[in-house]
Amino acid sequence: MRRADASGPGFKRYMISVLFGSLVALLISLLLLIPLSALILAGVLDEGLSGFVLIVIVAASSLAGGIISAGRAGGRWLLVGLAEGIMLMIWFGVIGLLFYDRFVPSENGLELLLASVAGGVLGGRIAAPKGRSSRARKARK
Repeated sequence: MRRADASGPGFKRYMISVLFGSLVALLISLLLLIPLSALILAGVLDEGLSGFVLIVIVAASSLAGGIISAGRAGGRWLLVGLAEGIMLMIWFGVIGLLFYDRFVPSENGLELLLASVAGGVLGGRIAAPKGRSSRARKARK
């Protein structure tokens, strides 16, 4: 009989990694979006450029969150990165619902979703170890 613990791979471990990575990505994106909004309000940046910069910031923060969550999970890197990107968009939706009476992604909703998911998947791929696993090498010998 196999004993289930927190150190072994399992759904709980993956989900904790996804939650942690998505919260880190949310923190990174908020820390980058606050100065961006201040620059737009000051008139330094054009407001039309803000949509593109927003997508880049979300993709970069999702990439960092994907690397962190996939590195912590220790397996299923692409699925963990994908889940992290989706979870980051869920966090944005929850924040939108808290501060406004509804969450309606108007201009860049689909682009933000795709940037978040692509960043998470790419982060999961970057966190994956290179080469074959040690189990495959042992079986080959």
